Amino acid sequence: MSLLGISSSMQNDILRVLAGVLHLGNIDFIPTPKGPAVKDPATLTRVADILRMDEAALLKALLHRSIILPTQERVLKSLDPAQVCCQRSSFMNRFLTPLFKSKGC
Repeated sequence: MSLLGISSSMQNDILRVLAGVLHLGNIDFIPTPKGPAVKDPATLTRVADILRMDEAALLKALLHRSIILPTQERVLKSLDPAQVCCQRSSFMNRFLTPLFKSKGC
């Protein structure tokens, strides 16, 4: 990456985000009476640490979808177990897309 003019700091950030996204794919969900829950909380903690995110914020982002109404009011919608997996993939894309667009990939 150095040959491409990417600084060592940026390289570390890229590798950290890639590691976080790969670990994000390891988060499994189980159905509970209150809705989907993380099967192994240690995996969620690991991902939050790698991505330097608050664990509660990461969990909220994975288990809910944010909807902005025409009145600009934001509403959170709880997701069912199948939707949570799609949300996880969407979340992964939100991390990767800006990472590679910034380098013209």
